[in-house]
Amino acid sequence: MMMAVFNRRRSAARAAVPLLLLVAAGSGTAQTRGEPLTVRVLPQVVSAKPHAPFRLGFQTGLLEGSGNPFRAECFAEESLGPDSARVTVKTVPDPDTGRGRQVVVNNDVRPLGVSLTTRPLRRGVGHTVRVSVSRVDGKGTLRLAVAPVGAPPDEAAAERFSVKGAGAAEKAFAFVPQRDGAYRCAFELEPGSALEFRSFSLLPDDAEAGWDHPSLEALRAAAPGSLRWPVVEGLGFYNWYDGVGPHAVRRAVAPTGRTEEGHGFGTAEFVRFCRLIGAEPVIRVTVFQPGVADARVADLAAGARLAADWVAYCNAQGGHPLALLRARHGAAAPFDVKRWELVTPAGGVPEESACRAYAVAMAAEDASVAVGAAPAALAFARDRYVAQVMRRLSAATAAEREYYSAWYDALGTAYAGLERLGRGEGDDVCTAYYPEQVLYRVTYAKHMLAEAGLLMALFNRFPAHVPLVTEGPPEEPGAPFRVQAAWTEGDAALVVFVYNSGPESRTVRLDLSKLRRRFAFWVSDQLAADIASRRASQTVPVNRTQTAGAAVTQWVECEAAPSSFTRLLVKE
Repeated sequence: MMMAVFNRRRSAARAAVPLLLLVAAGSGTAQTRGEPLTVRVLPQVVSAKPHAPFRLGFQTGLLEGSGNPFRAECFAEESLGPDSARVTVKTVPDPDTGRGRQVVVNNDVRPLGVSLTTRPLRRGVGHTVRVSVSRVDGKGTLRLAVAPVGAPPDEAAAERFSVKGAGAAEKAFAFVPQRDGAYRCAFELEPGSALEFRSFSLLPDDAEAGWDHPSLEALRAAAPGSLRWPVVEGLGFYNWYDGVGPHAVRRAVAPTGRTEEGHGFGTAEFVRFCRLIGAEPVIRVTVFQPGVADARVADLAAGARLAADWVAYCNAQGGHPLALLRARHGAAAPFDVKRWELVTPAGGVPEESACRAYAVAMAAEDASVAVGAAPAALAFARDRYVAQVMRRLSAATAAEREYYSAWYDALGTAYAGLERLGRGEGDDVCTAYYPEQVLYRVTYAKHMLAEAGLLMALFNRFPAHVPLVTEGPPEEPGAPFRVQAAWTEGDAALVVFVYNSGPESRTVRLDLSKLRRRFAFWVSDQLAADIASRRASQTVPVNRTQTAGAAVTQWVECEAAPSSFTRLLVKE
């Protein structure tokens, strides 16, 4: 037998109030053990209705800004600041796009300028600084210096270059961090000089199309079935024309002059991002309603035409005008987006007549697309025990609520997923999570997935294809213990999910003999919250345990830890 344990956080000396003290007396402790349970997996299917394998997906917004964890850009816009009170920085909006440029003036007698602080960089990974500037006044000499935050000056890597003429000049500066952590990048001007900084950039050399490689690796591990976009509260009506074409001419989302608020994440970026993480793109179209704030869309017919044009831009080929436009934007091959969902500007379900009008117009451009009203995201569900815990926590301190909420919210997603499987419902399911919400902001990919991301990976890596009937687990509504089995990998293997939110450990013996298959081995992956641990951070430590064994006897034994979710894969 093989076992590997991954503890997501170390313990600290300061003790947490055990969660078990917050539940009703007599519910036991994390060390107690419930009665062993035998579960028989039967060959009968829960539902004969055919459906796609059950996988959890995400929804996402515009993924704008250098601070987004998926962006490979290492500078945060807010980190820009002058090195001295004698240095002035003025933001000048571009008259065409509304996006801002910074004019920096050094009024001192020393070489001074502006500096930016990076997010944590990875030791030994090459990075490249790029800056685009034009000379406004004085000498056009610029010095770049990069050093770890708090390091002595002799650790700085520096380079100097001159800006000649009135046009913009771009400089690339390569360096390799010698330690993990944040760095300070300073741009020094000669005394009396003024330069217009059109853009700053700091990217790791392993970036993938402008996205952060470790973040993408972590997201791939969650194996999302789909990604729905654009989904963001307060976005209102989205006109897709604002998010295509060269970035330099795209409109600003808001007229603030902040460079990150342009429509830099548009249709092409969304589709490519989906391909990078292995998710199917699902585009959500906002349906026209009276009072919509876009003078370019006068009525419902104009809105339907706009949606049809979007389909053509994504999928048309040959000499279609929008296919030619897409090619001029750098994408000769169609994006092949087949799934489209209709929503109101407020995120609700449009009227049936509006949906019909949009679907007819969109299908006229590509008859193979599927168009329907956007379904609601998979909502959290609570079993009786977790509901009791959350009621007790509602009267606890804010620190206690924060400490336990991330894990129990993730368990709520798992519970809702099992309820859906128990009804025989599969297919791709949209969760309430945005991709940013399933990551920790840490430097290396193997530690990035948060509780929700880890649970999603247990569902998605071996998706349930045909849910099977089980005998033995509690059947009463709201039970804190559930077992659900299903065929996966085209009925070539069995996947079993074991949910135990309670404070007692349960031994589960799976009887697979009724399936009449020559099973040979099994692998178990379990996530369990250490709810009695000493506090080390703001959330409960979560242990990941992997165990393997033989299944030739047609019996598999699983130890369901308190407050845990387990996936077993049984193969021939």
